[in-house]
Amino acid sequence: MDVEKIIQDLNRWFAAPPPEVYKRRVIFCSDEDREFEDQLDEITLDDAKIVKITGSNSFAIKKLLFVEYCERMLPGGTL
Repeated sequence: MDVEKIIQDLNRWFAAPPPEVYKRRVIFCSDEDREFEDQLDEITLDDAKIVKITGSNSFAIKKLLFVEYCERMLPGGTL
């Protein structure tokens, strides 16, 4: 698969407004064959953040997805 095509498709998807019931979008991708491992650092998206999941950052990922989201999106930063 062409990396430039992936970047274009993801930028187009994130640029479109999410459905009314959603405030953000999250995509999880798995590259079991490590086909794109070397290219991941080169990928930059306009309105999205790429986060690599490693064997030692699962707590940081949970914090990013939950706590920081609450701080940005909810009044007072709590549920």
